[in-house]
This record gives sequence, structure tokens and C-alpha cells, in this order.
Amino acid sequence: MLHRPVVEQYRLNPQGDSFSGTLTLCYPSKTRCIAMGYISVKPLTPHQMKSLVRHIKAQGCQTLTYYREIGGIEHEKVINL
Repeated sequence: MLHRPVVEQYRLNPQGDSFSGTLTLCYPSKTRCIAMGYISVKPLTPHQMKSLVRHIKAQGCQTLTYYREIGGIEHEKVINL
């Protein structure tokens, strides 16, 4: 775990009419990842989510948390990997 990042940038490639941009991934513990910077009215495509989950699992995490604003209300989404 010596080379494990604490914070990193992860680029999501666009998939048609979907979110395109960079997420900041924070690792506050060995088993948890928080994706920050997801500001979009469009959800991630299944392919984008699969790519993100694969990357986070490779870091040894078991939980992904991200926040999305819908209708002016922030929603927390927790995914157990």
C-alpha cells in the first residue's frame, strides 16, 4: 500500500450524450473511495460506471460514494463493490 494514492484525477471519456470530464477520487480509508467533481444533469452510462468501478476496485476499495444534484437537492449514492 506504499504507492496507493490519497487523491487522484480520473478522466471519464464521453459516451454519446453523457457526462464527460474528470472526477477527483479521494481515498479517506483503505476500503472507501469518494468521487468528487461530478457536476452533471446527465447520469453516467453503464460503460462509464463499469470503467470507474473497475479502476476503484484495482485500488483495493470496497465502497464508492458520490453525490449528484437533482432538482436543487444533493443526493448521496453509495455503491458496495
